[in-house]
Amino acid sequence: HVWDTWRLFQCKYRNQKCWKLKLNMILGFTDAIKDYDGWMVSTAYPWNELTMGLGRLWKALLKKSPQELGVDIEFTLPGILCLLQDFQEQVESVETTVMQFQYQASGTH
Repeated sequence: HVWDTWRLFQCKYRNQKCWKLKLNMILGFTDAIKDYDGWMVSTAYPWNELTMGLGRLWKALLKKSPQELGVDIEFTLPGILCLLQDFQEQVESVETTVMQFQYQASGTH
């Protein structure tokens, strides 16, 4: 279940100290819940808490340099940003639940 996975993810992510591994973890989690999106139309959980929390984690991670994250700026970083933009549009277009996903700091990227 997405909610339980979110709770477990938060704990594991918080305990991880390596930014490269944090990127792998958050990218995998985001991509999984983007693809398996049935949870988005459910009203059983406070999904906005998940999407806003995930956005805050992405915001903090994207403040790190590409070198710290182990990504190149020509292909990998733009690909990640494209995935995040798609996820934001997907989340914010759901009509049954009000959700926001804000992953960018003002004036970045």
